[in-house]
Amino acid sequence: MNQPTRPCVNPFVLAELIDAAPSRVRKRLDKEPDVAQQWEWQSNDTGWSVSTGEETVAIALKLGIVDTIEALKCSCLLSPRCFHILACVNTLQSAAPSSLGSQPDGGLECPPQETATTSTNPSNNSTTTLVTLDNDQLLATKQVQHELALLARVGGRRADLLRQSGLLRAAHTCRAAGLVKLGNGMLRLVESARRLRDNSDTADAHALAEGLADALQQSERLLQNVLVPQSLVGQSRREFMPCDVGKLMGVCAEPVLTLSGYAGVVVFLQDIDSRFAAGKQELFSVNHARPGGSQWIAQSYRGGIDMGTQTLQAAEVCRSQLLVQNLTTSADGRLGKGTSTRWVLTQRASELRPLSQGRFGKLLAEQIRGIFDSAAHALADRGAGWDLIAFDAQVLGAQGPSLLVRVRDGAVAGWKLRIAIDNPLLPFRENLSLLARCPGLVLRCLGRLRLQAAGEVDLLAISNADDEGWIELSDDASEHNDQSEHNCQSEHNCQSDRNRILPRLKLEDAWKGVCNVGFERLQRLHVEGVQRWSSEVTLDGETQPVRGEFEGSPLDGLEPLRRRQVAIALGGRHAVAELSSQAHRRDRRQLAQRFQHTAVELLDLLAVAAQERETGSDTHGTEKGQVALRLERIYLANHLYLQNAARHFQKQLWLS
Repeated sequence: MNQPTRPCVNPFVLAELIDAAPSRVRKRLDKEPDVAQQWEWQSNDTGWSVSTGEETVAIALKLGIVDTIEALKCSCLLSPRCFHILACVNTLQSAAPSSLGSQPDGGLECPPQETATTSTNPSNNSTTTLVTLDNDQLLATKQVQHELALLARVGGRRADLLRQSGLLRAAHTCRAAGLVKLGNGMLRLVESARRLRDNSDTADAHALAEGLADALQQSERLLQNVLVPQSLVGQSRREFMPCDVGKLMGVCAEPVLTLSGYAGVVVFLQDIDSRFAAGKQELFSVNHARPGGSQWIAQSYRGGIDMGTQTLQAAEVCRSQLLVQNLTTSADGRLGKGTSTRWVLTQRASELRPLSQGRFGKLLAEQIRGIFDSAAHALADRGAGWDLIAFDAQVLGAQGPSLLVRVRDGAVAGWKLRIAIDNPLLPFRENLSLLARCPGLVLRCLGRLRLQAAGEVDLLAISNADDEGWIELSDDASEHNDQSEHNCQSEHNCQSDRNRILPRLKLEDAWKGVCNVGFERLQRLHVEGVQRWSSEVTLDGETQPVRGEFEGSPLDGLEPLRRRQVAIALGGRHAVAELSSQAHRRDRRQLAQRFQHTAVELLDLLAVAAQERETGSDTHGTEKGQVALRLERIYLANHLYLQNAARHFQKQLWLS
């Protein structure tokens, strides 16, 4: 595993090194991809020095990044085409797109370079900018499709240096042609394949499968349409447009920690003037992130964010009412912080209840439907905080790595409040463990709804809630962990003396009624009215990372098809069972018994396409490209089918 202090490398420099290296050097590194981890790395004033035992590699840095081949020197005679340099660079993490001078679309990885324009007000999503692709962009997209077809044929586990180089060259061609979004997606796909091939702790097979499908879908949309939305092409600089919003209210603050090496904070703000106007964007975000680890998160929260001509604390912005002039915002709701804007912090009006205004004051079912409706649109069109949900809940106890609660008007019997980021420097786990020791505590919760897991929410903020209608719990929290859904809903098992006062939060005055669970640490003194603290509670088990947006559940009966999807991403066509095999017949029978006729047809098509033999050498031959692309098209069709089926299924689970 790479040391966090080591530099990043421009992925296109890695591609040049791979292309320039002799075949024997590439084959040697394919057999020992992590050999450089065993060498001695030392930092110095100019960069890094790596001792291999016999030779020494010198790495010069520019802004913390290996940006050119000339920055790499080795004491051997073959430098820079030697094994030592290639092995060292191969262990470095690829630099995020934003580090190379462009902003990743829809990401939270670094502050954007803001440019204001006089386009239509984005708070009313009525227009979409369309662009026409030129010849260079079409050729770059076709090159991407060819490389993706080859990747699906061999799989991520067998994606050697030569295959990674092809993907990186395709990404470089896309970025040079102006296809920013597709180029960034290709870079993320290469990073997923590298981690998987190197057996990294952060390797994720589902992320690789999702990345392959997303890149295929983008390339198909680019080639099938004469005019495409600007959001599909992407922009190296985020476009900011004037916005007529003049009064905002802080909602909450959320930590940001990405695998690409960025950390910071995002503050969600709510338009309290036009929150009831139909079609108006209501939630906005202010982002503050930079390269670094989790230790930078607390500093970015307590430190200052440059907003206009002044510096404001994120801890204050998320709890205040703001008056704004000359406000600009991007299409996805990120607010501009340029010097032309004017920000004034005022005390939040007393009639405004925290976490209960605007869309957060709607019925729970209406909020859930709105989130699923937004999920049907492209990510760039969903807006800031599109998946945030607010609800009243009563604590039952701990269940595995989650806090089990009963939700007012919730269709699912027992909701699980999850840890958003499981990091020892963030108080998520400690706070949920403390709350689990207070059965009966009634909370107003704000969290990110997990669309792929009904009844699960990543908890972000809490405040006091109205305890009218709730009942006192007599059972210990540990007894609630194994209760059935019937017991979670049964008043007979949970009811005790109604005259006893339910526990309530007693937050610090500086928190102004809201606790950001990822930043403030709760203690016993913050909860009053507890008749008896439950025994020491630990949220056992590791938290599950958020997978694909609509990964679905085994309950939908599509698990055999879902396994094939991941198998192709990992092992290529050889990982798919043959049409006449017992495994294929078993999965086919399982789907047919559930009347999943479309899934049966897709399963057969995957098996047939995976067994197609390709002719010709490993070149850009027309015949070979057509055969390889057939598997890609079926893979993409399978992805879209699973995505839409899971969306429908999970929506029914959340609301039924």
